[in-house]
Amino acid sequence: MIIDGHSHETYNRIAGDMFRGSLIDSEYQGISTIQIMNMLAPDVVSLGNHEVDYGLAHLLFLERCASFPIICANMYVKYIGKRLFSSHWIKEIDGMRVLFIGILTEEVLAKTKTEELIGTLIDLEDAAQEIGKICDT
Repeated sequence: MIIDGHSHETYNRIAGDMFRGSLIDSEYQGISTIQIMNMLAPDVVSLGNHEVDYGLAHLLFLERCASFPIICANMYVKYIGKRLFSSHWIKEIDGMRVLFIGILTEEVLAKTKTEELIGTLIDLEDAAQEIGKICDT
């Protein structure tokens, strides 16, 4: 993009809710949306409440199908300390480093806590501490 005679890159960021319960998403459980998103090639996507609509295991499958980074700072298996997604993403934009952090609310995390295979995910208080560590780094 050219603004005032200067070249500027454009960036695509998605702040969650790729999956909205459309007929296509209901039929293909997000696979078709991931294919479309791969064509649109966003720079980064953070998770929203509809990303867990088909269960956490299916979301992890969809993340593997994505050719773009999906971030979320407060989803990991607490008892083993294994993060499920990258917590953040940094991009240099016009000479300035910009930090993107994905975080989910307690309400969304409550939906994922019913997954028997996953275990306990961190709460917002733990996530706030994690964000502090990420920003300090």
